Amino acid sequence: MIEQQRINIMMEFKLTLISSWDTAGATAWATPLQARIANVAFEGKGLWATEAVVTIPYENQYPLSYQSHFYEFLLQGTDQIVPSWQLNLADIVSPVITSGSGLIRYVIEDELEVTGFYQQVPCFRFLGCKMTVDMVGEKLDHHLAVHVLDGFKRADYVPISLLGIEHCTVKKPHYILLSEGNALHQPNVEDLDRQLKRNFHYELARDLGQLDAPEIKHVDDAWQYYKTLAMHNGMIEGNIKPEPLKKMKTKID
Repeated sequence: MIEQQRINIMMEFKLTLISSWDTAGATAWATPLQARIANVAFEGKGLWATEAVVTIPYENQYPLSYQSHFYEFLLQGTDQIVPSWQLNLADIVSPVITSGSGLIRYVIEDELEVTGFYQQVPCFRFLGCKMTVDMVGEKLDHHLAVHVLDGFKRADYVPISLLGIEHCTVKKPHYILLSEGNALHQPNVEDLDRQLKRNFHYELARDLGQLDAPEIKHVDDAWQYYKTLAMHNGMIEGNIKPEPLKKMKTKID
């Protein structure tokens, strides 16, 4: 009787849509999820920040939610702030929000790429948080982190995040590449170090002995490890989201 009731409930409440983040740090999980739910519609979120809704999903694009707030945009690498109608294709920008709730020209520390226009409304792709890790002056940013992760990625091997470990009882500050998948395809430490040295300040810190050699942490469930490590470092579980680059005070085995 109880089992039949469960079946009836499952038939009545059929899953038809999953709405989830699917870009930047979430890509590694969103892509296989979509493959496993082929009969269920999947809708990416674009950028819904704590401070403001920036984009909405519409016709496989993420146009600006232009009626929610007043939006301006800080152009990457400059101090120039422009309104939405002055954006161009392929611009990399950070949203600047003025809202009815009291924010005045508030810069959201996320980056977007202009991918096109729906009529005259700009559409975006969420690139991630403008994260920089600087433990001894190396100033690694998320652009380099994404480049390194993408370079090591294979069909059955997924690098998840670069973790900057600030305090360690047996080593100086160093970086860890967290990954999952086929361990046969993981890079060696020398290759990882070489890629990180594309950043001049990192290379200088390594040459001066301020940073120790990086490590590779390969696990069966990278998200579980990432979440456990973040909580070990004081984060609340509900606030944890995967980032390509993250500083942690300490590490766990």
